[in-house]
Amino acid sequence: MEGTPPQLGRIVVATSFPPKLARVNAGRPMEDYDRLCVQSWITCGFKIISLNAPDEIPALASRHPEVAFVPTERNANTLFGRKTPFIADLLAALARESAPTLGIINSDILFEPVTAWRDLEQLVAQKSVVTGQRCDTRSLADGTLHRYFPGFDYFFFDKPAAKDLANDTMPFSMGLPWWDYWLPVVLALRGYNIRCVAHPTVLHLAHEAPTATRSAAWRRLGVEFARAVLSESKSSRSLTPLWEDMLSLCRELTEASDSTRDAGGLDDRISRLCELSVPAIAGNVMELSADTRAASGSLPPCAVSISTFFDNLPNRMAAGDALHRGMWHEDRQELRQAQHFYGIALEKAPRDAGVFYSCGNYCHRKGDWERAAALFRRSAELLPDSGIPLNSLGSVLGELGRLDEAIACFEQAMNVDPLYAPTYYNLAIGLHSLNRHREIIGRLENLMQDSNVADGQEWLDRIHEALAKLENPPHQDIGKPPSRPGDSR
Repeated sequence: MEGTPPQLGRIVVATSFPPKLARVNAGRPMEDYDRLCVQSWITCGFKIISLNAPDEIPALASRHPEVAFVPTERNANTLFGRKTPFIADLLAALARESAPTLGIINSDILFEPVTAWRDLEQLVAQKSVVTGQRCDTRSLADGTLHRYFPGFDYFFFDKPAAKDLANDTMPFSMGLPWWDYWLPVVLALRGYNIRCVAHPTVLHLAHEAPTATRSAAWRRLGVEFARAVLSESKSSRSLTPLWEDMLSLCRELTEASDSTRDAGGLDDRISRLCELSVPAIAGNVMELSADTRAASGSLPPCAVSISTFFDNLPNRMAAGDALHRGMWHEDRQELRQAQHFYGIALEKAPRDAGVFYSCGNYCHRKGDWERAAALFRRSAELLPDSGIPLNSLGSVLGELGRLDEAIACFEQAMNVDPLYAPTYYNLAIGLHSLNRHREIIGRLENLMQDSNVADGQEWLDRIHEALAKLENPPHQDIGKPPSRPGDSR
């Protein structure tokens, strides 16, 4: 029936929920983000299973009664220090399902609640692997969107594909690098077509990556991926020049010594392998359907609220693209082009505090302090629970000679976000002439004893260094914000 999601159970997806999944949305902690993700999948008609360690399941099952939890005794903890299941085990669990369409998805993405997802069954039946690239945002309702090109967050495939890979011994694990290249590339080498979906959209609240690029896990798993590609390429399948370039690079990586890899000697070639893999996976772009939003009357109340997160997508994507292009031009000192794109971002995303903050940083760096102050002030209005834009506003006001206003901003920032250490630096320097700086140092020291303050000791040392310079020769120096945070939090 039109306007309703596909029948629940015909598409089964596997994931692995962490014991705690908290995100920050528009500067505010969001404790129910994982619940919204689950509801978006259910609205699209997906049946959900989650593989977890047995001790994690009771609390997770209570939080997500709609999910079927599958205990798994082994995980990547002994290899990589991450208690996450191996992809082969997710595939084995999916292979036991009777559904015609199966999938693996990361636990922290929101699927757009549209009827178009029903087309997955038809595509998968044509021996296709269907994937897509998420759109990162800092604010679900109205934030800029930036497509995350290096990685892939979901895959749909048929039961034979799951069975083929279920017994694989490669150590790829959810939450660690390279599995999202390994799965589609291996299936492509076994004769599957890869289809990359541009619409419908999946959203992701941006956060710090748990595994950095050029880490030990990234290096080892990159070489494991190269080994897997070489092994699969031994079939008689004809290969394009892109695949041939990949194979040549894979040979270099697998023939190098482990010591060279561990010392970082292969990092540039591993990065190049990543660059070659992305177009191999995302090269065939498509839209599932012209159908857009499911009728609100057919959706549960939670899904109706989720649908608002996907409003105004073209402008938000244009804003995200413009913001990144502005930063790119600024890094190259092409200031006229940078200003042009920053202006587009402001126009396309007029309620995104992060855009105002980034544009304020740009104006601050080029010395347009009045404009920077206006932009930081607007960012603070849109992001009242964050001390970061207030701290930056105080810095600019200090450079304009408006010391009393600057100190008021720093004090307000400290009250809003007492764990943001740079504010203590700025306030201590600002209060030096009033001989109140020791009070701020004491507050930071007491806070560090009671709470986990990021870089607290570093900023405490910087305060003492700056105060020492103020004594000889004496001068006033309202501290500057941290170097280019890039977004609000």
